[in-house]
Parts: sequence; C-alpha cells; structure tokens
Amino acid sequence: MIPPSLFKRGCRAGGRFIVAALAALVAAPAAFAADMPSPAPVYSKAPAPVASDWTGFYLGAGVGIRASQMDGDVSQASINSLSNFVGVSICGTVAGVFCGGETLNDAAFRISPYFGYNYQFATRWLAGIEGDVGFGNGKATLANVYYPNNVMSNGNGLDSFAVKSGWDASLRGRLGFLVTPSFLVYGTGGAAWQHIEATSTCSTATNNSSLCRPGLFAPSVITDSATKVGWTIGAGIETMLGYNWILRGEYRYADFGTISNTDTRNFAPAFITITDTLRLRTQTATFGVAYKF
Repeated sequence: MIPPSLFKRGCRAGGRFIVAALAALVAAPAAFAADMPSPAPVYSKAPAPVASDWTGFYLGAGVGIRASQMDGDVSQASINSLSNFVGVSICGTVAGVFCGGETLNDAAFRISPYFGYNYQFATRWLAGIEGDVGFGNGKATLANVYYPNNVMSNGNGLDSFAVKSGWDASLRGRLGFLVTPSFLVYGTGGAAWQHIEATSTCSTATNNSSLCRPGLFAPSVITDSATKVGWTIGAGIETMLGYNWILRGEYRYADFGTISNTDTRNFAPAFITITDTLRLRTQTATFGVAYKF
C-alpha cells in the first residue's frame, strides 16, 4: 500500500509534467514555423497605362509670328492715248530704261483661333481636319519709288510703295502619330488664304520734278486690296494634359503665287497704265492651347 504522503507528491509531480507537456505542444508549431523558409514573394504585372482619348472636336487659340516675303516688280508700264504713245513701254530696250524689281519683307505678331476634329485609329494614329484664322498687321515700305522697281520715282524722296499683310486663313488635313498615349507628332497641309493691300503713293509736292503735282498726274494715291488663295504645309507637336487640355507648337510654310494689280493715272492729255506684281510667301510659327470636347 502506497503511503498517502508519497501519493500526494507523485500527483503533484505528474501534474507539473502534464502542464509542461501541454506547453511544449502549444509552442511546437510556432517553433516549427519559425524554422521553415519564408515563401517567395508573389509579383503581379503593373497595369498598362490608360491611353488618352484624342477623338473629338476641339477649339483653341494660338500666338506667334508670321514672316512674309514679297518680291515685287512692274510687269507693264505704258503711256496710252487715242493717237500717239499707244503701247509704248516705259521700261525696256526701246525706252532705254531698264527696271529692276524690289523685295518687300515683313514680320508681324499673329493671333489665331483654330478649331477642328480628330479621329484616333489603330491605337497610335490620328487623322483630322482643322481650320484657323490669323490676325496680324505686317507692313513693308519702299521709299522714293511709287512702284516696286528702281525707276518709278520723282526723285524727290517723297514717293513710296507699301504692302500690308492683314488676316490669313487655312483649311487643312492632319495626320499624326502618338509617340506616347499623350504626345503627338503630326503633319498638316491644305488650302490657305492671305489678304494684302498694296499702296502706291506718288508725291504731290509742288515742284517741277513731281509728276503727281496737282493738275498733272492723278490720283496721287492708289490702294489695291486682294485676298489670294494658295497652299500651305507644315508640322507640329502636341501634348495632352489633364482635363482634356492640349498644348501645341507648329510651323507652316505657305505659297500664294503672284498677285497682279493694274493702276491707271491720268496724265493729261493721255493716261498711264502700270501693272505691278507681288510674289508672296509666308512662314508662321505658332504656340497654342486647345480644349477637346
């Protein structure tokens, strides 16, 4: 028979053993997990950038420079009457006077509202149509001649021939490539219009050398205005910002061919007829901002 005291000591020892065993069982999974290697990280592919939507109408405004090159000349100058002097040229071998042309160049600040429509296709290509109107005030003046050559002068330094370039406009197609979803390079070309005024001023000074002195040669001032159609071609870049705003930089060249003006002045008892020609080309550089609807 086991003594009671011994039995109590055994129970206490057994209880401590059971508690220790249970604690070891609880701690074992954590220790086992700590000894296990960490799992490899899982990587996911970054989402593709959201492409900008370029399709739609847009309206914008630009500022820049328009440089005009005009080569002037006199293609015909003759004295006419009912009897003599018919068809006699003032310039040429018969007259013994050789007339050379003159160049009139100018540069003007230009503002230009523009509008158009873009269609984005094949993900990275864009086609569209655009119109613009430019407002500038360029002027070039030849002093001491009243037509653009080197002999149409009274010799008193008071004559002038001036050409003023006013508004312009264009209607063009566009084709562009999206280098990135928000950055476009493009080419553009189409029809262009340019309004110009040419003013011939013959001095009215009351001295013997002035052809236009009162009562002899009139009118003293003649202004011819014309709107000439031509063609234009260019290229540019655009970047789309947030909230559908588009920034632009663009260069264009335009050729308007030759503009002819024929003036008649009374030269009693006859009259004089003069035809001047202007060969006109322009270059424009524009920075603009537009909103796409």
